[in-house]
Amino acid sequence: MKYNNVVDKLLFDYYAIHCKRKGDIYSPYPFYLTQSEYRKIKDYTTTIHRLSLDILNNINTKYRDYKEMIPDFPLKSEILNLNREISDVFWTRYDCFIEDKDKIFFSEGNYDKPCAQRELAIGEYFNCDNNVNKEFVENFKNKFNFIAEKYYGNRKINVLILADPCHYEEVHLSMLYREWLEDSKMNIILGGSNNVHVKDEKVYCFDKSIDIILRQFPTENLYEINDIEAILKLYEKNKVLILNDPRIIILQSKGIFAYFHKLLSEDRLDDYTAKIVKECIPCTELLSKENINKARGNKNKYVIKPILGRYSEDVFIGSSYSEEEWKLIIDDIKYCTQYYILQEFRQIRKDNIVELKRGYAHNIDAFCNFGVYLSCNGITGICSRWNYDYLTDNETTFVTPIGIKDTKLHIKYNENIKDKEFKSVNLDLVEQGFLGAYNNAREYISLDQVILSKDKFEELKNASSEILKLFNKVSEFVYENKGWLDDVLGITSINESIYSTKDFKYLSILGRMDWALDIDNNLKLMELNNETPAGLYEATALNDYLIKRYKRNIENPNRNFEEILGRNIEEYILKYTPKTIGIFSTCYYEDYYNIDIIFNMVEKISSKYNIKVIKGNVYNLRVENHKLYYFDEVIDMIYRYFPLNWFEKFNMKAVGNWINNKNCINQPVTLIAQSKSLFAVIYELLSTKFFTSYEKNLVLKYIPYTDISNKSMKTIDYICKPILEREGLGVYTRGQLSSIDNLDNYIFQERINIKTLRYISNSTYDKKRKNLFPILGCFYSKNEFIGMYCRLGSLITKENCIYIPIYVD
Repeated sequence: MKYNNVVDKLLFDYYAIHCKRKGDIYSPYPFYLTQSEYRKIKDYTTTIHRLSLDILNNINTKYRDYKEMIPDFPLKSEILNLNREISDVFWTRYDCFIEDKDKIFFSEGNYDKPCAQRELAIGEYFNCDNNVNKEFVENFKNKFNFIAEKYYGNRKINVLILADPCHYEEVHLSMLYREWLEDSKMNIILGGSNNVHVKDEKVYCFDKSIDIILRQFPTENLYEINDIEAILKLYEKNKVLILNDPRIIILQSKGIFAYFHKLLSEDRLDDYTAKIVKECIPCTELLSKENINKARGNKNKYVIKPILGRYSEDVFIGSSYSEEEWKLIIDDIKYCTQYYILQEFRQIRKDNIVELKRGYAHNIDAFCNFGVYLSCNGITGICSRWNYDYLTDNETTFVTPIGIKDTKLHIKYNENIKDKEFKSVNLDLVEQGFLGAYNNAREYISLDQVILSKDKFEELKNASSEILKLFNKVSEFVYENKGWLDDVLGITSINESIYSTKDFKYLSILGRMDWALDIDNNLKLMELNNETPAGLYEATALNDYLIKRYKRNIENPNRNFEEILGRNIEEYILKYTPKTIGIFSTCYYEDYYNIDIIFNMVEKISSKYNIKVIKGNVYNLRVENHKLYYFDEVIDMIYRYFPLNWFEKFNMKAVGNWINNKNCINQPVTLIAQSKSLFAVIYELLSTKFFTSYEKNLVLKYIPYTDISNKSMKTIDYICKPILEREGLGVYTRGQLSSIDNLDNYIFQERINIKTLRYISNSTYDKKRKNLFPILGCFYSKNEFIGMYCRLGSLITKENCIYIPIYVD
């Protein structure tokens, strides 16, 4: 089903409000709470709800001092003094947030007429693992039927869903409730304040006697309803049931949070409840002439809210205003402080989520209001409302499914870091010859760690090995059928070197596979770099330095890196016995560090066989009389840390033509698998008998769907990549295609929804929490996994990224 059809279905089936951004309101991409976060949310909500109900049921005894904290409203006395048992609390929602430091807190509770039932039901519609909204609609029906049967048995009843007809969202919700609840035993009537009247000790709506009133009408506005005082008296006499009980305003009032802290300060809570209140209820007090000046001078510490406010109206978050604006707000409300509370401001965590704009997927950082929904005292779902700012804005907010899942990849912060620690590390590395600790002003090297779970590491190693065999098989097919796929792979101009004689069967002497872990913990191969894999210094020398410095007792995935690579390079050198070997790159600092690792390895090998080794700048190479020279030195064999297709680009075609599969340690034939178009070739071969069933399953499991034409893509959610570019250059999302003039040299690959890591990024001038995308670069030699390194960066990883060591646990 196309996404637009899905949206229309949701709009109609769930009585959603039609608007210009209908396609942007629902994003099918889920967000996962961790097991720990979900347990805390459940525990905190249950505890606070239990305390709230205790206050509600004992407001005239042990909690009678709370009454004076409830502001005046019409019919206050009549409602608070209702003389009957409090009926079941059918619905409740707590607005829950996660702080920057991953702590859970509630900003307020909604006991009177909580909305979000539609969003909760839609959350059930979309698929995600451990969906917190699974069977929400069924639970809604069952809980309501439970209450109805408790008071009326099995007889047929009339239920009035009471809403203000001018409030279009509540009217739409009323229609939805009727869709869910109406059956042979329950007749659902939609009505407003003017449609109700009392006659002969019965409540009527449109001349039908009413048994249950399900309120979409605020308690403080009940005075607008016809015959409301008579209706309240009938409620006292058990002749009509009102849900929720109007006395629920006791808990709806935001002053309840101030009362929680009053109970806390007076030591009137049991130890466990007191602990929960401290953790998840921000410090709150009634605003007064005495404490308003405290807010005036500390705007970033406070939020001011109306005690009986709704829909974020008149909520003032100090950090959102300038000093001048804040002073004007304070001056405006200083004469009506009795209607407001003063609440501690807590910094909400921003998470990375996929939003839809005009039908296209976009990764954004946003705040989430997790609306924890309770029915008859049990949690039945969590509604997500994502916003760019702290407050919900109907013009931009959107919802996603919510699931529960722990990631297989997480950051372990180095608790030993002190002031000037990074400077000390930098000085150590400078002494060792490494000058890349800073990337401009940002710290490039992370002193923290990324931990990959043991089971996922074993899968990654095995998948790398199997995928390498598969790519090698396809590369051999291309090599044996010289010229068939050159245009597709973008190698026509350099095919002479690629198709030179070879007598070996492996993908590359040294390459790197870039893997990503999606939000469902699935491994996906993003691309290969068989020619100039970066990260060699980080995965070897830097990795070892950090392990020793911090005495890390971990499983090091790179422990055999140099041993295996050195052995394979030695076998290659001995096969062709050169007299002089040259290791060449540009003078770009990162290239220099990488070839330094190769140079030291080759020099150590060559010293045993009296082979000369030279390290130098690739631009100083020239070809004369079919020989390669570095200045006046004849070179027999090279390791080129320089893309083969760049020799022509930088007017060095003669050098590129000299290189072949025998005189180059990282052979030209590796460029076949370097081309991103090979992913598309692999998918074309799936429809043939080229692959075994096992290999086909490998492709479908680990390799994102790829095509050479965007017109035949099976999804609109894809990435556009140039087939031979590097460092993330020229990569675009589907929504950015208009930026590309010519799509001939691009491939189109389904976008992987990568799970981000929340990282504290340091620079010489500030420190920021960021959601960064981890890419797991797995190094291989021949067809064997030899190690890995992790980069944190933007969605398209470019040179402006962070290296963080990765270990296994």
